Amino acid sequence: MNVVSVLTYKSVEHMLRDGGSQAWRADRRRLRRATYVVTARHARGPYKSEGPEAHKHAFLVGKITEVVDADIDGEAHDPDEKPRNKIMFTEYALIDGPELPLAGQNPVQYWDSLSDLNIDEAALNWQTAPEPVVLSPMDRAKEIVAQAHGVSADRVDITIRF
Repeated sequence: MNVVSVLTYKSVEHMLRDGGSQAWRADRRRLRRATYVVTARHARGPYKSEGPEAHKHAFLVGKITEVVDADIDGEAHDPDEKPRNKIMFTEYALIDGPELPLAGQNPVQYWDSLSDLNIDEAALNWQTAPEPVVLSPMDRAKEIVAQAHGVSADRVDITIRF
């Protein structure tokens, strides 16, 4: 197993800002053995898609550098539950498809190679990802509200009265 694929509603810009793709319930040992993460559009989930790609179509390949605990909306981790995972990458390549041959409903699936997904590794144009952005608590709150209502964060104002 060399590749993990994930279905995500998040855009390329969102993942680059976060430093990777998150927050996945998956076996961390299996994720860490993978060399590549392939992100595909999840256009039929509970969150509004942030990209134009068709459902199940791949749009980014990342070279996995690390798998860490995901920060889920700044919430404390439930000690009785395994933490979700953030798949980090510092190099990525944008692709236009293909539709992934996914089996079942799990948004996280494993593959032996990129060729199993009809992706030509030699044709990938690798780019260096920018440093992840660390959001202030207020900006993070705006992101959460924006996601819940399907709008961009710059459309959200939060007022605090004392």
